[in-house]
Amino acid sequence: MRRFIAGLFIGLVFAGFMALGFWQIARLHWKLDLIATIDRYQSETVDLTPYIDDATAEFRHGTITGVWDEVSVLATKNVTMNGNFGHWIATSLDLGAGKSIVVNRGWVPEGSQNNVVNAALPRGP
Repeated sequence: MRRFIAGLFIGLVFAGFMALGFWQIARLHWKLDLIATIDRYQSETVDLTPYIDDATAEFRHGTITGVWDEVSVLATKNVTMNGNFGHWIATSLDLGAGKSIVVNRGWVPEGSQNNVVNAALPRGP
């Protein structure tokens, strides 16, 4: 009886590890497809206006026209890049017709965030 239970336990553990291995392979293929999609979308610069309401428009690289909302500037906290503390700066861009998007304006090192947040943004489109 002990041999049967030990064999069953070993079989279940083996099956579990096999399932985890297959999951890792599936995850690898998913990730490679995602990277290829990002590379494909970022290889061309397009007008982003038609993609505003399109949920599948992630990772697009392009241009869009709007007016900066100087009130809606945000600096994240506790972000590291290459071992340095800093902040991502994001600002709302008003596109007109009641639509706006949040634009990630980039990363700044700790201590520089107030200069960027308080800096005057370009006026007009």
